[in-house]
Amino acid sequence: MRYIGSKTNLLANIEAMLDSQLTATHQTDQQLTILDLFAGTNTVGRYFKKKYTIYANDLLYFSYIN
Repeated sequence: MRYIGSKTNLLANIEAMLDSQLTATHQTDQQLTILDLFAGTNTVGRYFKKKYTIYANDLLYFSYIN
Protein backbone atom coordinates (compact mmCIF):
# COMPACT_ATOMS: atom_id res chain seq x y z
CA MET A 1 0.00 0.00 0.00
CA ARG A 2 1.43 3.38 -0.97
CA TYR A 3 0.49 6.62 0.68
CA ILE A 4 1.99 10.08 1.09
CA GLY A 5 4.13 9.13 4.12
CA SER A 6 5.69 6.02 2.58
CA LYS A 7 9.42 5.55 3.23
CA THR A 8 9.93 3.12 0.32
CA ASN A 9 12.12 5.53 -1.64
CA LEU A 10 14.29 6.18 1.43
CA LEU A 11 15.13 2.56 2.32
CA ALA A 12 18.50 2.43 0.54
CA ASN A 13 19.53 5.72 2.18
CA ILE A 14 18.42 4.49 5.62
CA GLU A 15 20.37 1.26 5.14
CA ALA A 16 23.51 3.10 4.01
CA MET A 17 23.35 5.37 7.05
CA LEU A 18 22.85 2.43 9.41
CA ASP A 19 25.67 0.44 7.83
CA SER A 20 28.10 3.35 8.02
CA GLN A 21 27.31 3.95 11.69
CA LEU A 22 27.03 0.38 12.93
CA THR A 23 29.95 -1.37 11.25
CA ALA A 24 32.43 0.86 13.05
CA THR A 25 30.88 0.47 16.50
CA HIS A 26 29.35 -3.02 16.68
CA GLN A 27 30.55 -6.52 16.11
CA THR A 28 28.83 -8.36 13.28
CA ASP A 29 27.64 -11.19 15.54
CA GLN A 30 25.63 -8.87 17.80
CA GLN A 31 21.84 -8.90 17.57
CA LEU A 32 20.76 -5.37 16.73
CA THR A 33 17.33 -3.82 17.14
CA ILE A 34 15.45 -1.15 15.19
CA LEU A 35 12.59 0.82 16.71
CA ASP A 36 10.23 2.18 14.06
CA LEU A 37 7.98 4.61 15.92
CA PHE A 38 5.99 5.60 12.84
CA ALA A 39 5.66 2.21 11.15
CA GLY A 40 2.65 3.01 8.97
CA THR A 41 2.38 0.16 6.48
CA ASN A 42 5.57 -1.41 7.93
CA THR A 43 7.75 -0.83 4.87
CA VAL A 44 10.88 -0.23 6.95
CA GLY A 45 10.28 -3.20 9.24
CA ARG A 46 9.72 -5.58 6.35
CA TYR A 47 12.88 -4.36 4.61
CA PHE A 48 15.15 -4.76 7.66
CA LYS A 49 13.66 -7.83 9.37
CA LYS A 50 16.33 -10.18 7.98
CA LYS A 51 19.16 -8.21 9.59
CA TYR A 52 17.59 -6.76 12.74
CA THR A 53 15.02 -7.34 15.43
CA ILE A 54 12.19 -4.89 14.68
CA TYR A 55 9.87 -3.16 17.14
CA ALA A 56 7.19 -1.14 15.41
CA ASN A 57 4.52 1.23 16.61
CA ASP A 58 1.89 3.38 14.92
CA LEU A 59 -1.61 4.66 15.55
CA LEU A 60 -2.65 4.00 11.95
CA TYR A 61 -5.48 1.42 11.97
CA PHE A 62 -3.94 -0.38 8.98
CA SER A 63 -0.88 -1.17 11.15
CA TYR A 64 -3.10 -2.91 13.66
CA ILE A 65 -4.94 -5.15 11.19
CA ASN A 66 -1.97 -5.88 8.91
